[in-house]
Amino acid sequence: MIGNIYLIRDHNKRVFPALCLKEKEQTMTMAQIRKANEGDVFNTQTRTQMESYNRGRKVKDQIKIREKYEINTVYIDQPCGLKSKSVVMVNKLHKVKSDQVIKHISEVPNKLVFKCINVMTNIQRVKKLKEELHILKKKVNLAQINNERYQDYEKRIEEIIRKIGYRKGKSRIKKPFLNYREVPNSGYIKIYKGGR
Repeated sequence: MIGNIYLIRDHNKRVFPALCLKEKEQTMTMAQIRKANEGDVFNTQTRTQMESYNRGRKVKDQIKIREKYEINTVYIDQPCGLKSKSVVMVNKLHKVKSDQVIKHISEVPNKLVFKCINVMTNIQRVKKLKEELHILKKKVNLAQINNERYQDYEKRIEEIIRKIGYRKGKSRIKKPFLNYREVPNSGYIKIYKGGR
């Protein structure tokens, strides 16, 4: 069953093709398949081929080169039984029982199934890291309000940003005053003298 493409009916009575990624007793985990657009076919090339294709074209005519953390589809070309070149949308998973399967369409090599599973685990890993990043940013804001140390949070934020693949985070560790609220250093500083 794993690696086969089926026509399935989901809970909303929609019918679409899907690739079986996992099977457990009577339940199968299926990833939805859609028609590949020009960008999907383009992203199967090597980076040098992509750059040579985009060279000299206007910005609006260039096809965006997607980075690793943005990709959530796997190109499967055109297996026999499908009408066009297709991609597996790894982020659109459906838990399907055997009675929801309408018919068997085609089969893909195990190499593509492993690639889909790897992309799926990578997406889930990045999702967890983004959730942790969101929580840490809230903790940093709260620590700033309470005038507490938050160096450990910022170190972890920078680690997460590197793991996800975003731009390199700015290092705030070398700030003066050990990351407490800074003393104003620009403009007029008013000094109030208390009375005796």
